Amino acid sequence: MEVIKLGVPGRPAGGIDCLAQIAGYRTTLNEEELETVMSTAGYAHFLASGRYAPLDATVFKLRQQHGFQDVPTLVAASLLSKKLAVGVVTAGLDIRVAPHGNFGKTMAEARENADLFARAAQMLGLVGRPVLTDGSIPYQPYIGRSEALAALEDIFTGAASPWLQEHLETCRSISLAAVPVDCAPLIEAASADDLRRAFTDNVTAQGASQGAFENAVLKVRRAAQLEICADDDGEALVSLEGIRRSLVAAQSVDPSAGSNFPDPVGVTLRKRPGDSVLKGDVLATVRVDVESMRDNLREALSLAISVSKDLRETRT
Repeated sequence: MEVIKLGVPGRPAGGIDCLAQIAGYRTTLNEEELETVMSTAGYAHFLASGRYAPLDATVFKLRQQHGFQDVPTLVAASLLSKKLAVGVVTAGLDIRVAPHGNFGKTMAEARENADLFARAAQMLGLVGRPVLTDGSIPYQPYIGRSEALAALEDIFTGAASPWLQEHLETCRSISLAAVPVDCAPLIEAASADDLRRAFTDNVTAQGASQGAFENAVLKVRRAAQLEICADDDGEALVSLEGIRRSLVAAQSVDPSAGSNFPDPVGVTLRKRPGDSVLKGDVLATVRVDVESMRDNLREALSLAISVSKDLRETRT
């Protein structure tokens, strides 16, 4: 099975953003390089640029600057233009339904937009296969560009928490819903070792190495962390939108913000939404690479990661 993924930078942590944290990983490919990567790894992940949907890359930046990320027709056009640019025939799409979602803030709106996407794909001679998931709560505990790499290592080494393992199976279900039927057995049978090999093949083909990936993970695991703790007994409450907003703000003012993928901060949730917690329990740890950001991030994230106020009031 061959997969070509042409994308744009995400907020706060799109797929290409995370891969860019691995030293040496090439995020842009010319035609010859793309052919080499595909023949070597069978999977390529790179940015819209050059001859591959350059206008979409420009329009996407304008959409971000002017707050037009959630215009359904522009979302569908952007997604499908990239599929056409690389010759993809089957276009899978995970529509994350959430108040901050770009393609569906409610389930009804998301279904309508999924139909729009599928119909537009059909008009272009493509097969559109959208899948709706609940993006209002965290899918798994790692939130951040480098944190996503740590999550991958946990999966590859068999160290994934039950929460992260559930997310892996959700991803498998999304893949099964999106791919052609004849590819389903490969996805159903894929093991952690299979995933590791596919990932390493791609990382190597695009200029990085397994060692560079391990170093990126080691760096995030060794980074200084601040803790967000429960201020009372109750249930863990997590605002994913609040976390995303804090990370995006930090990325925009990072001293390295001139780069495509600044990564000054990341969050690892230690409690799932709804978990019972005691006062003082660690709800999350936060990697902060820029010391001047610590106080503002602690304040903002303490609002986004907290204890249910209603439950506290009930108990008192």
